[in-house]
Amino acid sequence: MLIASIMLSTWLSLIGDGCAASFDQPQATRAVKVEITVRAPDGTPLQGMVVHAISSVPPAIPDVTVTDEQGKSTRWVAANDEPTTVAIGANPLALSLIPEGDPIRTRLESLLSQYSWPAERRVTVAPGEATVSMEFAAIENVVVRGQITGTVNRDRCAVFPAGGMLVGAVKLDAENRFAVKVPKGKRSTVCVKDGPGFCKAIELSEAQTTVDIDLGDIALDTPVTSAPVRIELLDAKTQRGKDLRLAVGLTLVSDDGQTVLEYGLGFGTMIKVDGSGRAGPGIPPGGYFVAPVYLAAGGGEKLIRAIRAGRAAELTAANFPHMVAVEGQVTTYSFSTGSSWDLLKQIEPDW
Repeated sequence: MLIASIMLSTWLSLIGDGCAASFDQPQATRAVKVEITVRAPDGTPLQGMVVHAISSVPPAIPDVTVTDEQGKSTRWVAANDEPTTVAIGANPLALSLIPEGDPIRTRLESLLSQYSWPAERRVTVAPGEATVSMEFAAIENVVVRGQITGTVNRDRCAVFPAGGMLVGAVKLDAENRFAVKVPKGKRSTVCVKDGPGFCKAIELSEAQTTVDIDLGDIALDTPVTSAPVRIELLDAKTQRGKDLRLAVGLTLVSDDGQTVLEYGLGFGTMIKVDGSGRAGPGIPPGGYFVAPVYLAAGGGEKLIRAIRAGRAAELTAANFPHMVAVEGQVTTYSFSTGSSWDLLKQIEPDW
């Protein structure tokens, strides 16, 4: 119960008052039972994993708990008389919120050192449906190491795997080296983010992640910030209520797939990279495809892969959101979160 209280108070402090104002959805009329099971790769139940369930129906507060000796947890979430989205998964905030030395933290650290899970999966609860179930099979981790060369701000630089898996971001050590975990035998993208916006995205194949790997020296590009932009998500509040991955972050990928930018949107509807806030004075001039998700959520990673695989023309033909940032002048761009989300899921239908 302690961890649940900590998680809930932290979540509420992040979103502030009036959760319902951030999710344009009808209020709750009933409760739905959510059954969660977590297993090791060999099918063994995993006790001690912090899991959560959160509904798209206001107040959209996560119900958080720890799996028992059978790897199970039962939670309750709000629903109404319309189809309701429920996000279920391992909680990425849990580790940092549990005090050092707490047995729950010790157990969780052990699990995270060995395994990865999808951070969240979603299920649609039909009107009248009383119970939903979700089972998570853990994936073994391998370690990806590397060293950042040149000048870098260690305090703000973070390295993390994109793709929606619960494997936390890591900081650089005193020699600018890092060691981040990725799922074994899975395609992965390791992202190095040095402050607001700019990410270096390093793709790894299934063959590369069968064993621990050292990427050697990695040079970060010097960012160009001569094109100020303002990007607005027209239907952000409505879409957040349908899928909780949406409209809380933005990923921009250049036409050639080499420049990757990521910004937090919070519960607003516009990101300004024009010198008026913390996001920075601008971005490199040129064309960008725009996705209404964080890189870590998975959608941004798939967009990078598609463009680098030569599918930019396919995205353009499908009217995927695209903007052109112009040097020396403010470019304002707006797009529909919902339509871009549908297109993003079509890039790789299994997602």
